[in-house]
Amino acid sequence: MQFPPFKGILAFDAVTRLGSISKAAEELNLTVSAVSHQLTNLEAFVERRLLERSPRGVTLTIYGERFQRNIADALALLAMSRWMMRLKCFEFTRLLHLPACG
Repeated sequence: MQFPPFKGILAFDAVTRLGSISKAAEELNLTVSAVSHQLTNLEAFVERRLLERSPRGVTLTIYGERFQRNIADALALLAMSRWMMRLKCFEFTRLLHLPACG
């Protein structure tokens, strides 16, 4: 199984939440060019155009909308699993098939 580039996923998530590549670059402490490059790599990986770029900003394509829903769930799950690990909630991690600590 090949995983998509995680930096591209983070850039795509930031762009979709903030509605702009420049705002995403600011949040991620990257240049606009770096964010654009990461988005291009992600689109090449999924072999679909995820965003329509224009002088007025970006809009999601139909593929982008679907991909955004999926990655939002995946990123929320990652954040939640980290939180649960910090609370030493091992039952939750076993349910997710993550290694239990301790």
